[in-house]
Amino acid sequence: MGVNCRGVYFWWVQRLLPVYKILSFDMSKDEFRSITLPDVLRRKFDFLSLRLMLWNESVSILFFPDYKSMDSFEIWVMDDYFSGVDGPSWTKHLTVGPLVGIYTPLVFLDE
Repeated sequence: MGVNCRGVYFWWVQRLLPVYKILSFDMSKDEFRSITLPDVLRRKFDFLSLRLMLWNESVSILFFPDYKSMDSFEIWVMDDYFSGVDGPSWTKHLTVGPLVGIYTPLVFLDE
């Protein structure tokens, strides 16, 4: 599943096992870009533990360190994509958990 942010569509692609990246397509420029994951997520990566989403109008990754229990999660936000710099950077903005009695979050609200 992908997300649309400011006219650019982002989605997961798998190149070679177990290397996943994010691919983007800018609809106004008719241009593709390949985006690498944060280093720490590449080391811990399991595709079931990551979700692509929008958070505060930015492309973000919802990361479950243990996707089997999903009792904690981190939100990583992509910075600099729209500023024209080569290769966006990622910042961990939030860590939640462990959550007791909650299997998995269903939604995130802006307010």
